[in-house]
Amino acid sequence: MNYEDLCFDSYMVPTSDLKPGELRLLEVDNRVVLPIELPIRILISSEDTQSQDGLIKQLFHPTAQAYSTDNARKFADPITALYPSLIEGKRNNMNQALLITILLGVYFTILQASEYFETSFSISDGIYGSTFFIATGFHGLHVIIGSTFLIICLLRQLNFHFTSKHHFGFEAAA
Repeated sequence: MNYEDLCFDSYMVPTSDLKPGELRLLEVDNRVVLPIELPIRILISSEDTQSQDGLIKQLFHPTAQAYSTDNARKFADPITALYPSLIEGKRNNMNQALLITILLGVYFTILQASEYFETSFSISDGIYGSTFFIATGFHGLHVIIGSTFLIICLLRQLNFHFTSKHHFGFEAAA
């Protein structure tokens, strides 16, 4: 049998169409069983990636998981809006994006702390426990230090310390 010209389309099920028990970003409309010992080519388009629209709604939705590594990349998105706002002199936009980023950092820190308290293993439970607590601990420390820097930047921004030409303190922190 010749499989070289076989074509198969499978698309992610939109979140609004998910049935109870189905997993967001993992359910597809046409499941595939792949052949073994044959080269497989999978094409992924930009339409297959998740949109950043509704960031706050997604993060704070009541049915959202308490903590997910999928959400980790969303925490940095508001800060990307800061620099253009600073250069263009849009103080309100910058203040809002800074505040959102700080709140997301605090939210992440609270979720990580609650996750630490709820785990059924400890740092002394072998390689998994030690790797988990070391990796997530350093990331949590990174978020706490970054949030502290951004709080200082917000206070400086509220006191008009940054302009479109004078903002190295913000660049160094962000």
